[in-house]
Amino acid sequence: MENQAQLAKPVDRLVAGLLDFIIVLCLFKIAMFLGLTIGLAYWFLRDAIPGMNGQSLGKKLMKIKVLSARNQPLVNDYKAAALRQVSNIVPLLNLYEVYLLVTSPKYQRFGDQLTQTTVVREYVSND
Repeated sequence: MENQAQLAKPVDRLVAGLLDFIIVLCLFKIAMFLGLTIGLAYWFLRDAIPGMNGQSLGKKLMKIKVLSARNQPLVNDYKAAALRQVSNIVPLLNLYEVYLLVTSPKYQRFGDQLTQTTVVREYVSND
């Protein structure tokens, strides 16, 4: 029997993004250049980190994850993970992202639509 994934709520996605941003700031504070390099790499590739099941640390804490169009986690799909973050480079596009996140039927922001990904609640089995 196949389980239907429940879409992640916009507030969960926003909190996860904020938590990831705090992680990047902490890395930056540790060592300016090294922290910035590691922080930027984490920011752009965080949903493709091996062993994290399509979850950044913020998403893991919020119990949500990114799925591809094939309903698979983005593990090792660094291209899609980076493309999802394209809007972070253009400051005003972030406002459009939040608008899309709240108003689109699948709560998909521009990066999700670009890469055909969705963010869903992590399925927890009661077995």
